[in-house]
Amino acid sequence: MVKEMMNNTQKRLLILGQYQDAMYHPLSVVDTKLTEILQGEYILDFSEDLDLYSEDMGRYDGVILYGDRWEKPMPDLTTSKLLVYVASGGGMICLHNGICFAR
Repeated sequence: MVKEMMNNTQKRLLILGQYQDAMYHPLSVVDTKLTEILQGEYILDFSEDLDLYSEDMGRYDGVILYGDRWEKPMPDLTTSKLLVYVASGGGMICLHNGICFAR
């Protein structure tokens, strides 16, 4: 599921997090604030696909990780996809609890 907030710019960010089943930090706490801060600069796509199985990373200028996945390590395929994405020039920010992707 991708919840898209659109504006008039060409740059696009993917924000990964959970609206449901977040242990401590649901995406609903920050999605409105991120939209307020970044509107006019980016098209924001909010997704709960933390494993990036359905995401075409080439569509994005950057990704913000806000997932709450402390108990579930990131699959190797997801790690590889993120590493290739960043090595190819994509931007990545781990916001607050997004550091849990490091496991």
